[in-house]
Amino acid sequence: MTKVHIKYNPYRFSTFIKINDQEVKADSTLYKMTNGKRLQEWISVFPRKLANEVIDINFEITFCGMELDFDDFKEAFITAQNEKILTVAQLYYVAGRNESNIVKKINDIFQDLQNGPIDDFRNEKFRRAFDSVNNAIFPINVIATMSSGKSTLINALLGRKLMPSRNEACTAKITEILDNGEDCFTAFVYDRNGNKIRAIDQLGYDDISQLNDDANVSKIAAEGNIPFLDKSDIALMLVDTPGPNNSQNQEHHNITEHLINNDANSLILYVLNGTQLSTNDDASLLKEVVAQIKNGGKQVRDRFLFVINKMDCFNPEEENIEKVIESAKRYLSNHGIEEPQIFPCSAYMALNIRTCLENVNIEHLTRAQEKQLPMAARDTLPMIDKFTVYESMYLERYTTQFPSEQQKLLLQLEQARIEGNIKKQALIHCGIYSIEAAIRVYVKKYAKTKKIKDLVETVRAVLVENQTLIRSKEQFAEEASRVFTERKTAINETIRNGKDAQAFQNKIELINPIDAIEDKLEELRLQIAKQVSKAFLYCGDTIYNKDEAGKVMNYFAMLSLDCMKKMTSEIREFIYHELLEKSGEILSVYLEQLKKVDESVMEIPLYFCTKEYMERELTNMVCDVEKWSSYAFIINTVDEIGIVEHKSHSYYEKNWKDDYVEKTEVIEKFSIDTLTLHRRMITVLNGIFDKYIQDLCFDARNQLHNMKTQFFKNLNSVKQFIKQKEEELKQCEIDQLRMNEEKQKNKKLLNWIESRINEINRILDI
Repeated sequence: MTKVHIKYNPYRFSTFIKINDQEVKADSTLYKMTNGKRLQEWISVFPRKLANEVIDINFEITFCGMELDFDDFKEAFITAQNEKILTVAQLYYVAGRNESNIVKKINDIFQDLQNGPIDDFRNEKFRRAFDSVNNAIFPINVIATMSSGKSTLINALLGRKLMPSRNEACTAKITEILDNGEDCFTAFVYDRNGNKIRAIDQLGYDDISQLNDDANVSKIAAEGNIPFLDKSDIALMLVDTPGPNNSQNQEHHNITEHLINNDANSLILYVLNGTQLSTNDDASLLKEVVAQIKNGGKQVRDRFLFVINKMDCFNPEEENIEKVIESAKRYLSNHGIEEPQIFPCSAYMALNIRTCLENVNIEHLTRAQEKQLPMAARDTLPMIDKFTVYESMYLERYTTQFPSEQQKLLLQLEQARIEGNIKKQALIHCGIYSIEAAIRVYVKKYAKTKKIKDLVETVRAVLVENQTLIRSKEQFAEEASRVFTERKTAINETIRNGKDAQAFQNKIELINPIDAIEDKLEELRLQIAKQVSKAFLYCGDTIYNKDEAGKVMNYFAMLSLDCMKKMTSEIREFIYHELLEKSGEILSVYLEQLKKVDESVMEIPLYFCTKEYMERELTNMVCDVEKWSSYAFIINTVDEIGIVEHKSHSYYEKNWKDDYVEKTEVIEKFSIDTLTLHRRMITVLNGIFDKYIQDLCFDARNQLHNMKTQFFKNLNSVKQFIKQKEEELKQCEIDQLRMNEEKQKNKKLLNWIESRINEINRILDI
C-alpha cells in the first residue's frame, strides 16, 4: 500500500506531495501538474495521474488543508474509486488553520502599519489600494430566459419583494444590488451614457417597476441588505440582468454573453424554468456556458449554479420528482454540460415564507384567518404542505452540495423539526437554503480566498517596496560612511601635508645667497686685477713714449675685456646657481608639497626676472670695458696722466749765404709713471665693476625679497586652506555621526519591516 501525504495551501496555490515519506521531485508529473495551480484545476485528474506515477492502486491518503478543498479532494478520489482507477483504504483529513479571523488579522496589521514609522503606509494611495481590495465587490450574476422566475429568486434571496415579478418580460434594465447590511434600500439611476440621472433614498418595488418602464434608464445601482452572507466577509452584489429574450435590441443579449465569457471572478446563477426546459433562448445561452466550462477546470464549473426553478408546480402524487431532476440534468448534458451543479428550487414559496408569511403562525390558522391573508400567502400554504409531507419534494437531496454544507443543512433541518418550525423545514426543502449555502461556499473557496491573498499581496507589496528602499538607503548610508572615512583620512593627510608645507617657511626665510655672491665678486675682482696687471709687467717704472703708453693701455684694455668676459660668464653661473638653482630646489620641493595639499593654492603665478636682469647688467659692463680700447679713451687717459717736459737749446745752422745763423730748438720730453697708470686703470676698472655689481646685488636682493613675499603669500593661502580643511573635517565628522544615526535608524526600520513581512507571510500559512 502506498502512503500519500498532500498539503495544499489555497492562498499560495502551493501543493506539497510526499509519497512513502519521499517528497516528489520537480520533474515528476504530479509536481508539474500541481505547481502554482489551484487545487480545483488539477484535482479531477489527480487520482489517475497518481496511480500511473506510483504504479499502484492501493492507497492510504492524508490531506492537509482547508475543509472546502478537502471536499473537492475527497469527491475526486471517491469518483476515482467508483471508476476502479484506485482503491483508497484510508483517507485522513488534517484541518488547516481557521480562516475566520484572517481578514481581521490583516486589518489589524494594516492599522499597525498606519501607526508605524513609515509614511508610505499613511498615504492616501496605499489606503485606497487596501480599501479597494478589502471592499472588493463580488458579483453574482443572475441570468435566465423569460418567465423562469429569476426576479422571484432574487427577491427570495433578499427576503423582500423588491424586483418586479410578473408573468411577462419584466426585467428590462441591469439592476445591481450591493450588500451594505442596511435594511433600507437606496439607489442611483444611470442612463445609457453612464450619467447619473436620479437618486432614490428609499427604493421599493414600485420604484423598480417604474424604472423598468422608463426608456431613459439603463442601470439601477442599489444598496441594501443581502441577509444570507455577512458583508464583513466580502461585499456581495446581486446583478439582475435583462434576459436575452425580453429586450427589443441586441444590447441585453450582448451584456449577458459578456458576463458569461469575461467576468471570470463572478458567480453565475443560471435560472431554468423547471416546467419548460427546452427553449431556443436557453440553447443559445447554454452554448456560451459550455464554451467556458470546456476551457476551464473545476473552478469554472463551480462558477455556474443551475437553478431549476418552479419546482412547486410539480405534483408529487402524480409525478416522479427524481425523474424531473434527472430530466433537467439530461437536458443540460445534451447541451454539453456534464455533471452540472443542480439546485432544484421553489423561489416563489421561499419568497412568500420570508415575506407575507414571515410573522404568521401557520400551525393554528383558522379558515377565517387564512382568508384574510394575501393571495400569495394563501397560495403558499398548500405548497408548504407539499414540501414538508412528501419526501420526494425534499429538494436538498438533489442538489450538488459539499458534504460539509449538506451536513449543516441536515443539522438545521433536525433542529427545525425538534422546534416544530414548519416554515424553516419548508425553506430547507424548497432548495433556497441550498442555493445560499452554495453561494457561501463559492465565496469562501474562491472569492474570499482571493480577497485574502490580494489583501496580503497589497500590504506585502508596499512592505517589500519599502524594504527595498530602506535597504538601498542602508547601502547608501554604508557607502556614505565609507566615503566619509576615506574623506577624513584624505583631509587629515591634506592637513598633515599643509603643516609640512608650513615647515618650509623657515627654510625659505634662511635662503640668503647675497653674501656668497658678494664674496665671489670680491674674489673675481682680485683675480681680474691680478690678470690685467700683466699689461704693466715689462714697462718699468716709467714709460717715456706716448705711443708706448697707448700700446700698454690698449693691451690693458684687451686683458680687461677678456677677463671681464670670462668673469661675467662665471658671475652669471654663480649667481644663477646660488640664487636660482639652490633656492629653486627648495622652492620646487615646496611647490610639490603644496600640490599635495591642493592644486587650488597655486593659483598665484610665481615669476622671477633675476636672470634676465643679470644678463643685461653684465652685458652693459662688458660694453663699458670695450670702450677702453678706443683711441679717444687711450689719448685722453695718457694725456691726463702723462707728464710732458719742454727743453730748448741753441745751435747754428748755415743758411744759403753760407752764413751761420743761430736757431733755438724746443725738445718735448714725455714720461708717465707706470704705477700711476696702473692704479688709474685699476680704479677705472673697479669703478665700472662696482657700479654694475652693486646694481646686480641690489636687484638680486629685490628679486629674492619678491620671491619670498610671493611664497609667503602662498603660505598664507595654505594656512587658510588648512583652516578650511580643519573646518571641513569637523563637518565631515558631524556628517558621519549623522550618517551613523541614519544607519541605525534604517536598521531599526528594516527590522520592523522584516518582522511585518514575516507576520504577513505567516497569515497565508495554513
